[in-house]
Amino acid sequence: MSDSSNSHWLANYITQEVVDVTRSYEIRAVELHDTFSIWTLEKIRKMVDFMVRNDMNTLIFHENNIVDKVVFPGSVYGAKPESINSYDIYKDIYKNIYDRSPSPFVFVDELVILRGLMQTIIEEATQVGIDVYLQTKELWFPELLYERKGLVKNGAICPSEPYWWEEFLPEKYGELIHNFPNLAGIVTSTGTRESRASLAHGKCRCEKCQSFNLNDWQRNIIMAIYKPLSQAGKKLVVRDFTYYSNEQQGIREGLRNLPEDIIVSIKNTPQDFYPTFPDNPLLGQVGNHDQWIEYEVMGEYFGFGVAPCILLTDIKARIQHGLEKGAKGYTARVDWEALPNHSCFDTVNLLNLYGIAQLSKNPDMSIRDIYYMWLTQERLIEESLNPGQLRKCLDWVVDVFEATWPIMAKTPYINGYLFSTNSKHPSCIGHADFLAREHHGMQKWFPDKFEAFTMTKSNVEKMLDEKDQAVAEIEELCQKVNAGNPGLKHEFYETLVGQFDIYRVYVKMFQLVGHSYVLIKYLQENGPNAELSTGKPLVATIQSTLTNLKAYEEYLKNYEIPVFKYPAELLISAERVHYFREDAERVFESLCR
Repeated sequence: MSDSSNSHWLANYITQEVVDVTRSYEIRAVELHDTFSIWTLEKIRKMVDFMVRNDMNTLIFHENNIVDKVVFPGSVYGAKPESINSYDIYKDIYKNIYDRSPSPFVFVDELVILRGLMQTIIEEATQVGIDVYLQTKELWFPELLYERKGLVKNGAICPSEPYWWEEFLPEKYGELIHNFPNLAGIVTSTGTRESRASLAHGKCRCEKCQSFNLNDWQRNIIMAIYKPLSQAGKKLVVRDFTYYSNEQQGIREGLRNLPEDIIVSIKNTPQDFYPTFPDNPLLGQVGNHDQWIEYEVMGEYFGFGVAPCILLTDIKARIQHGLEKGAKGYTARVDWEALPNHSCFDTVNLLNLYGIAQLSKNPDMSIRDIYYMWLTQERLIEESLNPGQLRKCLDWVVDVFEATWPIMAKTPYINGYLFSTNSKHPSCIGHADFLAREHHGMQKWFPDKFEAFTMTKSNVEKMLDEKDQAVAEIEELCQKVNAGNPGLKHEFYETLVGQFDIYRVYVKMFQLVGHSYVLIKYLQENGPNAELSTGKPLVATIQSTLTNLKAYEEYLKNYEIPVFKYPAELLISAERVHYFREDAERVFESLCR
């Protein structure tokens, strides 16, 4: 929160506009994805404080099994049918738990402790006008169910047994609502490949699973969750999280048979958070269901915030597009479950969250005003600056950070295609193929983009050039950053200098890895006589590139990460470069035989 010395600036400097509530999102949400943060009250309170200051009204906790961490449910352990309170259930089942759990003391205490912690979180958030949702992936269940007769078939849990929607899910969510009466609702993904059991897995090969229609199965699962929530006046939000367009089509068709008060939540781009991808084609295609849009601000696919990447221009365009499609809610995911103890609150990428907070309320707000709010609320500028100095400082900040995404778009991406695994470069040539062409392939969702990743001469030279441009642009940007502090707090400025140096190293690494991959694929698909505009033989060009990559590997071994050692060491790993280079050399040598 800004102090008194800055508050008059905020009042006098930011453009004063009357917000058109008809163009505001009703739901302005923060999603926590990191399981460590979910159960850390200090971090939650910090986020709630941010939300109150920036008029956000919904807090979502994601963990695949979060509901299973705060309810038993009772019948799994032999509780009486009428027992629904946790302590009533425990009275019925404690002997079974001690007999059958390898660590009963920890298990029992953990459930009660986490339930109490979540009750505190919900109560504190509710008191300041923030609704709390739990986000799950179903089916999820306790280990004990593997012992239940009829559920395991040929070593796999069968998702098609009626037990799931007739008994397990209604009881689990009924117990949840009983113990958390102030919970606003549930956000769930059903039947995804990240669920513990799902028809989409294809792990159970029984006759019932082979013949079960996926839409019918999903409806059974969704309705089993919906009914106890609806009876208690709670909301159910169903997510679209799919890896393939045909699965998304199935979701679209399945929505037709669901109650209209079920909300649909989708990512702003299909499959995952790829800023180079066009808008999710499911937007505006969910019938009469209210729709929420999900956006990621920390940087899972754009440098973790360690390499600064500000997306305010993209956020503004996506938010306006969502309004045009009739969306009612906008969600900002601030961290990632596979990168514990790190979020946008730890880096300058917090600015992306400011963007969603402000633009989801007022999509016409200027990007410059958002920068100003961030600087003042986070106390990042010297209080002694006069208005002229403040203006110059703000100009500098806007110029520097608006240049970060154009560079990032040419770093872990190739011609719009993803060329990374969660911001890290591929580990080998085959891995790069899988990531760009299959797992994250843009053509799966947008067939007209197929040609963008073909190894034609023009495409190859474009791919090589974009990597070279990224290096030139980051070098120029680092010079600007290093030229002197424009009026920022000293500690903050020094951290920025360190971050942009990491960004420089990161971009150069991707240039060499990207060049190696593209040239080798060009050789593989077109032969050694394939031409480049440089006139230099392709084989010699590859040899030179691999030599440069080896030299950079040695540079990385001696590079001292200036700030954010974790998770920067995950992004710029000499070991990872080493394994990529060795594989690239093997593939290259095999092609030259």
